[in-house]
Amino acid sequence: MKVTVDKSVLCKRYAGFTVALLVCALGVALVTNACLGTSPITSLPYALSAIFPLSLGTVTFLSNICFLVVQKALLGRYFTVGHLMQIPAVFLFGLFIDGWMWATSYLVTDVYWQQMLMCLVGSMVLGLGVSLEIISNATVLPGEGMVVAIVFRTHKNFGNIKVLVDSSMVLAAVLLSLAVLHTIVGLREGTIISAVLVGMSVRFFSRWTRRLAPLFWEKEKLVTIMDAFGFSVGDTLALHVNYPVVEEDCCKVSFLRGAFLAGGSVTDPGKGYHMELATSHQCVARETELIVREVMDFAPKTALRGGAQVLYLKQSEQISDFLTCLGAPVA
Repeated sequence: MKVTVDKSVLCKRYAGFTVALLVCALGVALVTNACLGTSPITSLPYALSAIFPLSLGTVTFLSNICFLVVQKALLGRYFTVGHLMQIPAVFLFGLFIDGWMWATSYLVTDVYWQQMLMCLVGSMVLGLGVSLEIISNATVLPGEGMVVAIVFRTHKNFGNIKVLVDSSMVLAAVLLSLAVLHTIVGLREGTIISAVLVGMSVRFFSRWTRRLAPLFWEKEKLVTIMDAFGFSVGDTLALHVNYPVVEEDCCKVSFLRGAFLAGGSVTDPGKGYHMELATSHQCVARETELIVREVMDFAPKTALRGGAQVLYLKQSEQISDFLTCLGAPVA
């Protein structure tokens, strides 16, 4: 079935994405002009801009085109016209970077505490931009798209692949700058600060940027879905399991399958047996635990981790039975 998106919603998503790129570019420029090392995602373009007479924004655009070519090679026939929307996105990103690099150049200083402050603020701004990019739900930049393509082909954890790719970019920047310039450029303590603080800022700002999500929803489709489950979009939703919807055993299994897709994970058996379901809502966790008891005749253990309620299993037999129940007997 062909899925269509309302044109007005699509325009809102790309407008939101453009704003996100503008904010991200400001963060990159602030971190870079702090002169304490650039962010990990900009490390390779920065090294190339130091070698060739090209601006940071131009090299960012060209390197991301290479990432798009890698995506095409990895995805093959799964590479669609929609992926090409990454080209105008990264073109704008490059323009924004050059514009902000010029606009913030007057902030460049030799005073260390001012450099550190600029790096910290830039990393937080970059985190805000990333959180806006996620919530806009429009497209991704080729660098992120390449990570998604690798995950698609390898079936590995996205977070692990993301760290591996970013680390590879930094390593390539080090080797390239040493080979050509005989010194390391763009990598200092600010690179490490940015690597840590950007992720923390994304999680922090997501508490507020997620409130913008309704701007990018298709309200008619949302109303249809909510009506099917007896809810009204205008009402405040109770954060509980709607038991009338899961009265039958097959419905309970479908609910658990959805809960696993939304917040579940399983570790590599070679590193130990562990499967978990995570949610940020205590009531939902407690009621999900009851459904697991009803369906599986055993109870998961519970834990609180970083504000999230976690239900987990440690016994291999229970994990196997649970996955089999969900329809993944050979997982």
